[in-house]
Amino acid sequence: MTPTISLTGLTRRGAITGLPGRNGAGKTTLMRWATSFVGLTLLFVYGLWWGLIYQRWNRIGLRVFVVAQVALLLAVGLTADRFGAWPSIGQFFTDLTAPGLTGLLAVIAALLIVGGFVTMRRVRV
Repeated sequence: MTPTISLTGLTRRGAITGLPGRNGAGKTTLMRWATSFVGLTLLFVYGLWWGLIYQRWNRIGLRVFVVAQVALLLAVGLTADRFGAWPSIGQFFTDLTAPGLTGLLAVIAALLIVGGFVTMRRVRV
């Protein structure tokens, strides 16, 4: 069974048995759709940015982009480790509600959109 079919089956089973998303839980269904939309938009914009980097700077630009991302993640990880912030980071993500997660993803997507727009303005067609 493919993941799409099983997710559809789980959603349908929830509608039949009265699990979340049914009978007064319309907000849950709306939040599922909003989170999915924002998450997919984030992935789309991130992938689009890779293509824009390639169009503007070719393979050298992609290599620099990868190194910059790895360096950023490494810097964030080392900083969190240096200050012992991992429990606080874990607590933040544990306490995050569905609307909070959707909002956080939307902010990240908006930042990527702005960065992509700035990159796109200089791309030769």
